[in-house]
Amino acid sequence: MQLPVDEISQFQKTEESKEKYKNRASIEGKNAELKRFHGLCRARGYGLISVSKQTKLAAIAVNIERIAAIVSSFSSGFKGIFEMSDYFLDLSKFLMV
Repeated sequence: MQLPVDEISQFQKTEESKEKYKNRASIEGKNAELKRFHGLCRARGYGLISVSKQTKLAAIAVNIERIAAIVSSFSSGFKGIFEMSDYFLDLSKFLMV
């Protein structure tokens, strides 16, 4: 069942719709990166288990890349890493496993 255009337009003006769009907008870039650069545009195997493994491994790879970029951006070595421990805790919310 499709909603009429007027109902959709009215729903998009509500606060609930705006909140949903904020959540979606923050995730779309991450999904696009996984699709373009990490092979999630096409499944490499057959079945749900195989595709699930591929998705999780791609997400782990992206997170390792991000962590490596953060660590390499510090010039003071481990001291900078410990100062950014709160950032690493926030980084776990991007893990899509």
